[in-house]
Amino acid sequence: MKKESNKSINKIKFNIISIIFTFIFTPSGYAQLSDAYQPPPISTQTLATAAAETSSQSGDDLMKPENIAMAAAVTDVMTTGLAVAGGAVEMNPLVSTTPLGLLALAGTKIGFVKYVGTLPEPEKRVALKSSSSIWGGAAVNNIAVYLAAPPPFPVIAGLIMGFATWNGMSNNYETADKKVAASLAKKRDGNNDSQKLSLVNIK
Repeated sequence: MKKESNKSINKIKFNIISIIFTFIFTPSGYAQLSDAYQPPPISTQTLATAAAETSSQSGDDLMKPENIAMAAAVTDVMTTGLAVAGGAVEMNPLVSTTPLGLLALAGTKIGFVKYVGTLPEPEKRVALKSSSSIWGGAAVNNIAVYLAAPPPFPVIAGLIMGFATWNGMSNNYETADKKVAASLAKKRDGNNDSQKLSLVNIK
């Protein structure tokens, strides 16, 4: 009984901190896009389209932000079932821990990720980073709870995973933007050179 109580307390603590984490770090995602790194004057939609094409050509589909978010969602649901099977108690009254309920939860989260993919690029990035961070952190927390790690280690482990996921995705976005901007700038320079040569030949 005490084991179940400790696991329940850990779950409550992590849910509370996850909510705080979302509200604190969602605005900072815009700051990272607008302040920390300023790409060349190319529209975000152009960057997004070019980045998607580059990713598909290079075979990096597994590392796409949408796929990372869906993997985090499924892992969160699976580890929730694992923790519940080990004696933990799900404190969210909206979540059914039956196999069918967990399957529906996974489908809902994946549907959310699909919807986020239709948002404008800045909002989409923040939503994907936030959801991936929270779900990934929750999964690590669930595993720690299943392993009967004493508090506050499950919460700390989940937060570390959340921070790592957020920073990793931010770095991936920044790197992709730089590569795409450089590629587009190179194409522009090549087109300008071709136009200059054409003018010289005409003269």
